[in-house]
Amino acid sequence: IDVTWNDPVPDQYGQAFHSYFLKSDAYMQENGYYSWVCFEDISCTDTSYDNAFFNDVRTPFVNASDGNWYYINDNNGFICCWNPQTDTLNQVYSTEIRWSTSQGYYLSKFTGFAGLGNILLYNSATGIYAYHLDTQTVETLHLLSGSGYICGMTLQWSYDTSDNKLPYIYYQVKSAPSNETGDMYSISAENLMFHTVSGTVTSSDGDPTSTEDDMITISLISESNVYSTTVVSTGVNKTVTYSIDDVAPGSYTMMITKENHITGQYTVIVSSHDVTQNAAIYLLGDANHDGKADSSDAVAILRKLAGYDVQDFYMETADFNRDNKADSSDAVAILRKLAGY
Repeated sequence: IDVTWNDPVPDQYGQAFHSYFLKSDAYMQENGYYSWVCFEDISCTDTSYDNAFFNDVRTPFVNASDGNWYYINDNNGFICCWNPQTDTLNQVYSTEIRWSTSQGYYLSKFTGFAGLGNILLYNSATGIYAYHLDTQTVETLHLLSGSGYICGMTLQWSYDTSDNKLPYIYYQVKSAPSNETGDMYSISAENLMFHTVSGTVTSSDGDPTSTEDDMITISLISESNVYSTTVVSTGVNKTVTYSIDDVAPGSYTMMITKENHITGQYTVIVSSHDVTQNAAIYLLGDANHDGKADSSDAVAILRKLAGYDVQDFYMETADFNRDNKADSSDAVAILRKLAGY
């Protein structure tokens, strides 16, 4: 590979051409590289990508955590998605970025492109932005305070004074996009990296005489990460607070477990801010969700089976013996437990 051939002038920081990526020998010879020499033992005759869509892509491709590849269309400024499994292209978001001149606008987009998990980073002429794939929202990370144009950016990892490896966005400012050189600046992207998920969990153990502590486990689960914490609750109809720190951006399933309770399940999306998620889990046998499993729940189950319209009836917690149905055996089991059997 001749990595310096066709190097664009003026240089644009963070730019990536794909005009000669995965091309056949014939394509190279026919498209300006006249000195391209083919060797019989390493020749490339496969023309599958000679006319690929990425021939005109001028930003790097970003492989997000959802498994798709993203880039910015140089013609219309759209963030686009390529699914390599289905070979399909979709426009995701219109950035509406453009660089002005004294007589109008430049045709090209002088933007860099990078990714952090499910967050896509790009620049306009005056700012740096984060597009969150999970929430389909845009966040402004930085606005240019002085004169000039932001012409490209990259995401790089550097060590801080405590030897922690953290992400930084480096960007170039030029007095005009056509200039060869410009001034370099950087901003931290640490706020996009880790966040705190916290809130309250309300539960009940149905035993007003109990003095024993109960353990509640809260877990955040994604395809690539698992975070967990355990909190202690005491008393009846208890509400406890929890906090899980240093959570990476992504979409998570929150699982909340406690003995004799139905496992709680919530969807939590972590993007660029701390998240508050309050939750409630319910006692097995507590068919009416009043915080205890007693004779009223057994009666509610039997009335439901008899065809009566029962208000505030919850099938999942009515299934006291966990046999995937709420029937007379659950009512009997609740009454037996109340009787001390």
